[in-house]
Amino acid sequence: MLTAIIQSVASAYRFALINKLEHRESRKTGVVARLKNRSAALLPVLCRAMLCLPLFAGLASDAIAQTMSVTISTDVLMINESGDTVSYTVVLDAEPANDVTIAVTSADTTTATVDMSSLTFTTTNWDRVQTVIVTGVSDSPDDSAVSSRMTMISHRIAAGDGAGYMANRDLESITVTVHDPITVTLNREAGTSISEGETLTYTIVLSRALAAGQRLTVPLTFSGTARLNTDYWMEVESAVGVDGGSARFQDINNEILIRFTEDGHTATLTLRVLHDFVSDDGETVILSMGALQAIAGLPGDITLANNAAPLTIGDDSSITASLQVTPTEVPISAFDSGGTTTLTLIPQNVSFLGVIDRPVIGGDGDGEGGLLDDDDEGVLTAAGLALITLTGLSGLTIDSRPWPAIDTSGQYGVPVHRSAELVLSYSGTSVTRATEVTVTVDSELLRRVLTESEARRYRGADLSATFMVTVSAGVSISESDDSTILAEGGGTDTYGVVLHPHRPV
Repeated sequence: MLTAIIQSVASAYRFALINKLEHRESRKTGVVARLKNRSAALLPVLCRAMLCLPLFAGLASDAIAQTMSVTISTDVLMINESGDTVSYTVVLDAEPANDVTIAVTSADTTTATVDMSSLTFTTTNWDRVQTVIVTGVSDSPDDSAVSSRMTMISHRIAAGDGAGYMANRDLESITVTVHDPITVTLNREAGTSISEGETLTYTIVLSRALAAGQRLTVPLTFSGTARLNTDYWMEVESAVGVDGGSARFQDINNEILIRFTEDGHTATLTLRVLHDFVSDDGETVILSMGALQAIAGLPGDITLANNAAPLTIGDDSSITASLQVTPTEVPISAFDSGGTTTLTLIPQNVSFLGVIDRPVIGGDGDGEGGLLDDDDEGVLTAAGLALITLTGLSGLTIDSRPWPAIDTSGQYGVPVHRSAELVLSYSGTSVTRATEVTVTVDSELLRRVLTESEARRYRGADLSATFMVTVSAGVSISESDDSTILAEGGGTDTYGVVLHPHRPV
């Protein structure tokens, strides 16, 4: 449009010049009247063009100014108070005709200040970024109830170049949020020792709740002589803005991650010491915070404070693992004519494996390490059966290996427990006196039951129990045959008479 106006003005000027020349010539030719009429027609066009020129020039100037932009590196800043700093940059997008000065102003200097009140760009440095440093200011007096404050940093062209960068033009502003600094503190209940079966509470406390868009992950590491998921476990209670899961399921690197999100500020953790049925009094637990991870939207340094001293674990000898057998007496007559009898092994304070469906933490995979038959639920494999032995009576064997249903008795008041039901047969010689039989269960077949869905490897000694194989009431001769040959001349022989049932003295 501007080009058209200029062309119109030039055309009018050209016609006026021609008019003047022709007017001179008209005095010679006598056609003045005709040329006057032509000039009169051109004069309004020229006047209108000259009057509109300033208006169109102003519009063109505004259009040029709007295309001359300024780049400010961000429109949002977050910073901690107490002198923490953050920066941003400003640069012109086009070369100015003259020097351009941009005023930089913090709306609230009690919240945040800027180190530069103005930035000057010349024809030589216009394309070089200039940095503004913003400093957070502590609230005074300190108000712990207010964890963040906001202010604006504005930018305005204070002195323009008269062309593309016009004076008094407002530029983009920056929103600055100033937060209280964060300290992460690990605390523990008072005391330096704990016994098996007891619990202890730890807390991870942030000095302020996280704001929207802020994330912080705190890793907890476990060390000491006691072992995570064997001697103890730790679980995180649910809370707003806290996601921690449980150490029971994170055995890798002896570490769990506590994730804080918006509004999160306190994580509560419970350490439970497990009965391991091993004499290991004096084991230690050391809980500490590792390097902070996944820090999002949090400015400045974060301070760590560890107030959790090492903890000593004491043995609890009041709870022991043992094995009961029922029945305690099995008549030898039960095996007559190829008969069998059923023997039930009942572990105390522990359980046979298979008490829960999922793999046990601390070792076994599906099928309990190959000891349970995956295709025949509840049945020991040959490898599992080999871990139960009978001693004291040759010929007494385990005829089959079924696994019964879960009982309703268990430790810690948990209604989950497995006993083992064995079918016995006998193929030995005639039994003439009551015989004590010992049944031994390898520790690999045993588990420590903790909850309806939790079990751990049993680390104690193998468990044993005894039962008696008895004979029917009556009298029998202890000799292996029923004849006696005596020599002449006073020869002698001896034999024994046994009363049934017999009990060893």
